[in-house]
Amino acid sequence: MNQTAECQSNECRYVPGYHDTDGSSLQSFLQCSYDDLVKVLGHPQVDALVDDEADYKTSSEWIVFDRMTGSVFTVYDYKATGVYESGLPTVESFRKRASYDWHIGGRTNARAFIFWLKNRIALQCK
Repeated sequence: MNQTAECQSNECRYVPGYHDTDGSSLQSFLQCSYDDLVKVLGHPQVDALVDDEADYKTSSEWIVFDRMTGSVFTVYDYKATGVYESGLPTVESFRKRASYDWHIGGRTNARAFIFWLKNRIALQCK
């Protein structure tokens, strides 16, 4: 199968990487673990443990580009760790949780992306 045909499938439709997320807003939630997201999307593009530029409201954020539509989606925690407020779990302990309601953001409807992500997690992580 040639690369063009492959990338029209959902296998490589969604590509993690650095993209402009300005104007993105909360679309939905997805319950899973940090490890599930790492298995499917790789390490977060924004990581409070290694990134001094990380927003104090999030400690982990994945940025995903939709090759088919040009849309950009984000998966992130929000005000969930000690990066935001003392007394909340450390980033390390938060990431060990069995599950969290991750925020899904975007400028456009994220329904297809969420469907894809849930299926990838079910296939790769269970």
